[in-house]
Amino acid sequence: MKTISGINYTALAFPVFFGLAGLYSEEHFIYALLFTAIAGAVQVILAVIMLFKYPGKLLYIYSTATFLYFLFYMITKSEEIYMLMIPPMLAIFFTVIIFIERQKEKSIYNK
Repeated sequence: MKTISGINYTALAFPVFFGLAGLYSEEHFIYALLFTAIAGAVQVILAVIMLFKYPGKLLYIYSTATFLYFLFYMITKSEEIYMLMIPPMLAIFFTVIIFIERQKEKSIYNK
């Protein structure tokens, strides 16, 4: 679980870094968008791995929400602002799931 947590935080650090660098140079915003997509893909892969190793209700909710988001996006091709707000919310939700699972793992080993 520690490895999954580290990969997740590393994947999320790149878009934040390039987003902040974008305040200095606009070309960094393009990299921030690219790494945001890569971070999303990494999170989906980690979620699939976690579904097999640490199945839980929250992971099923995350997986269903992610699937429904992509399905809705493919059907509507909508570029409204609410469609841009959902991926960061899913990223935060997945990060919280990882945190919760990591705390469970720590409490098991501390007993």
